[in-house]
Amino acid sequence: MRHSKLPWKPVKTALNAISVRAKGGSRVCEIINDDGATLTTLMEDNAAFISHAANCHAVLLAALKFSVSVHKAQGLYDKSERMAVEKAEAAIAKAEEK
Repeated sequence: MRHSKLPWKPVKTALNAISVRAKGGSRVCEIINDDGATLTTLMEDNAAFISHAANCHAVLLAALKFSVSVHKAQGLYDKSERMAVEKAEAAIAKAEEK
């Protein structure tokens, strides 16, 4: 999946807008209070969440893949282990959708 270079970070661009910017400064998205009012804490938190999720995506996906490989190598001996691997594999597939 292609995307703008990481890390992403929120940057206030106006009293009523905040951008999520990629490494190098290109704008990924912008959150605007379109009624002209100033930004709310929730809008700022949303921009921070978008940035944080993008910045953590690769490391979380790698950790989940490693966990699945360890479970499979050690053997899936009970129902809970099989279920855990199935859920992890479904999450991996979702994360890798294009």
